[in-house]
Amino acid sequence: MLQRKYQEVLDIDIEMSGLREEERAKYMSLQGHARFALGQQEEALKTYQAAQQLRVDEAESSLGMAYLSVQKKDFGAARQWVEKSLAVEPDNSPAWSFSGNLARVEGNLEKAEADFGKAIALREWNVEDRLNRALIRIARMNYDDAAKDVAEVRRRVKRSAGADYTEGLILFQKGSYRDAQLAFERALSLDPKHESAVFYLGVTHYVQGHTSQALSYLNQYTTVVPNSIRAQQLLAVLDMKDEDYDSARRRLNIALQMQPDELHTLKLLATLAMREGNTAEAVEYMRKVTELEPESADARLQLGLGLMIEGESESGAVELQRAIELDSEFKVAEFVLVMNHLNKDQLEEALAVANAFTNSQPESPMAWNLLSFVQLKNKQPEEARKSLEHVLEIVPGEPGAAHNLAQFALKDGDVDDAIRLYKSVLDQRPGHIPTVGKLAKLLARQNRKAE
Repeated sequence: MLQRKYQEVLDIDIEMSGLREEERAKYMSLQGHARFALGQQEEALKTYQAAQQLRVDEAESSLGMAYLSVQKKDFGAARQWVEKSLAVEPDNSPAWSFSGNLARVEGNLEKAEADFGKAIALREWNVEDRLNRALIRIARMNYDDAAKDVAEVRRRVKRSAGADYTEGLILFQKGSYRDAQLAFERALSLDPKHESAVFYLGVTHYVQGHTSQALSYLNQYTTVVPNSIRAQQLLAVLDMKDEDYDSARRRLNIALQMQPDELHTLKLLATLAMREGNTAEAVEYMRKVTELEPESADARLQLGLGLMIEGESESGAVELQRAIELDSEFKVAEFVLVMNHLNKDQLEEALAVANAFTNSQPESPMAWNLLSFVQLKNKQPEEARKSLEHVLEIVPGEPGAAHNLAQFALKDGDVDDAIRLYKSVLDQRPGHIPTVGKLAKLLARQNRKAE
């Protein structure tokens, strides 16, 4: 069994009459494990059941039933069987390993880490469980302890694709993408069929902007794992960058078939539809996103913009208002909503939204700049001037407010004040090109050519 020579396990002929009941049950359980490993599930089930009939509390047959339950995706039954096995044999390292993997599937990462720890404690020379625990620790963002597990594996095994891959994940999560890339490449040099290393090499090249390498590795990965939603999504994004919309749609439809309510796929399909000029289709995808994610300000914003483009201004404004209510810092939605009111000559409504924006975001220069714009539209120049002055109190040298106040000064004939305002921007932001240009034009009009 330890050498994974499963057929030889089945070929061993033992005289059952010479064994005690618990020995017969154990022997049958080992035969069940061998049959399970050889893909003979029905025969394995019968063998485990026979072992259970001989001895109902036989630990190995309970573990075997847990294996079969996972294969049927009956994780509740698997948990019951493995707990039964551990109750009888609490020092069974493989059972703790199985429990750790099951806890990972169940989403209980804390238990998974603890279970792998018990498996390691019971069997010190345990590379696989150390790497599994490291992966759990990475998922829990405990990178230092994950690195300790990797170091221990390296101490015991000179060359390990699993250790290289796991180290790559730690580096990737820390943002060291170049070093992560090298670690994944080392893993593949040792194990060219390491699918996860292929995937993450693609992702690592993607985040570094290496488009051709990202395409190569991600396409290689999808030939082996065509049902990877994440890989299809990334490839679709790369297709959209190349304006290959047919390929992007094909990839996203594969992802959609696998998981019809996956939010990121729906958002990408909405983006794709907008790129293709099909706003109505984009709106339908975003409607579904807002149904699945009703508290998402971003989803509401995208839906609102799409509706406005389709000419449904009122419905669009409703969605934008919901976006603002969900996230008071969602400045783009505020801006679009104000502009929507102004385009419809609803000046009072625009002023109300702009005032509400400054009340909710009193330290936001964008909010006060927007309010000044609406106040000017409402023929309130003094109020607009005060709003702009408030911007400069919040952010000295803010270019937009300084420029608009300079226009007020020029209208009043105060050229020196206008020049002072532009120079105040350059004091805070030396080399701000738009302001340099405006100041140069103003000085030229004043015949101050050397300046």
